[in-house]
Amino acid sequence: MTVIPSQVSYTNKDHTSLTARAIELAESVLPGLNWRNKAEFQGYSLEAFSFVGDVILYYADRIARESRIGTASERKNIIALARLLAYELATATPATVDLTVTLPASPLADFTIPAGEVARTLDVVTPQRFQTLAAVTILQGADPPTAVVSAENSTTHVEQVAVNGLPDTEIFLKRTPFIATDLVVQDSVGVFTKKDTLLDSTATDADYVVLVDQKDQARLRFGDGVSNGRTPTGTVTVTYKTGGGTAGNVIAGSVVKFETPSYQDAQGNVLRPTVTHLADAAGGAGRESVAEARRNAPASLRTLNRSITRDDFQVHAEEVPGIDRALVLTSDEDLTIAENTGIIFPIPDGGGVPSQALKDAVTTQLTITKPAPLTFKVLVQDPVYLTVDIEARVTFFTDANKTQGREDIKTALAALFALRNADDTINTKVAFGADLRDGVFSWSDVFNAVRDVTLVERVAPSDGVKLNLLVADVVVGSREFPQLGTVTVRDATTGLVV
Repeated sequence: MTVIPSQVSYTNKDHTSLTARAIELAESVLPGLNWRNKAEFQGYSLEAFSFVGDVILYYADRIARESRIGTASERKNIIALARLLAYELATATPATVDLTVTLPASPLADFTIPAGEVARTLDVVTPQRFQTLAAVTILQGADPPTAVVSAENSTTHVEQVAVNGLPDTEIFLKRTPFIATDLVVQDSVGVFTKKDTLLDSTATDADYVVLVDQKDQARLRFGDGVSNGRTPTGTVTVTYKTGGGTAGNVIAGSVVKFETPSYQDAQGNVLRPTVTHLADAAGGAGRESVAEARRNAPASLRTLNRSITRDDFQVHAEEVPGIDRALVLTSDEDLTIAENTGIIFPIPDGGGVPSQALKDAVTTQLTITKPAPLTFKVLVQDPVYLTVDIEARVTFFTDANKTQGREDIKTALAALFALRNADDTINTKVAFGADLRDGVFSWSDVFNAVRDVTLVERVAPSDGVKLNLLVADVVVGSREFPQLGTVTVRDATTGLVV
């Protein structure tokens, strides 16, 4: 019997395969021993060697997987690999909302609430706090005495750090989770400018880069004072924000009070304003996931730093923190749009309508950060949602709880219409009409989602699933995005609503 097999399989690296190969080798050399009996020393020894080999090869495979952006699963490795492509993973995004501030009566003098004031929800344990992004003024005698101001679900911090002027100075910010917006860094000489890299900075350029680790802690790195940016001197003052996340996407009317109970107008009169909002807060999202980074990092090389093609506009719009999807239409796709004009329809993380602050961020991205040609006009508008009402006629298993079955159907349909899949990848089954195949939302996808619910025995054969009262695909306009409406579940036998 040959010791070396004629065909070697380099993928058989698990414990079972290693044990089988070890027994084959041992029997070819010492056929007189019983190598298959694990109770004997020789059989036990082979098991032990196979176990060690299994562990070693597992780590070898893991190291190989973690060295490629397409297969890495640890966040710190994804961050390092993405930086090789000059790509930084997005931090958490704060939800934004337009607050309506109201006074009990017309003020006798101009009344101003400064920027940075905090309004909050009534939750006792985990209230969501929103700081105003600008000062809001209600003029003397205003009737009605109201004004609107944008606010975001974040907290502003100021840190001062004494530095020694050494090359490649680094400053670790204490608060987490760091938000990579509105960061201001200055020393005794002046204000620093955030850059993606210091390779193009000269010895006198006041530049720095921000590196965020897997724990969402930010590290500021400055130049060497020789060829890649100047070093900071004296005391460095850093103003930055933390927060963000989906918890800030509160429903309309949730933010109801300022943490400061009263303010004074220009004449010193004490006033107690109230606050509310008619639209849901939107745009709050967690940090960029590993799954998103695998897709976005390579895509960043495709569009670079200008917005020229339709793909450029879409990719760059979706790079804005808080934006999940974006549709871009020009006169090539829609004849009602003027020449040299592009309309961008952004959908915030979690869905809904983007706040004005979020739309402004998209405009800035496509006109300043990664600009379009000077003669091209960029317009950002609210997305148009197409509501899809669903009626399902089903038969549940005899011993099934029908109420639970109904809720399971609703959960399955919510997942079908979600912007993201469970693994945080994009759900391609829902998209703008311009991006959907044949411009229709598939009836069969809904049917399959209902049929696959565990407690459902079968779906009525003829009219078991209706979308907007029809047993047919739903035609979606190019600007429209399908969203789940009401879900009605009926017992197929009785016809009664469950």
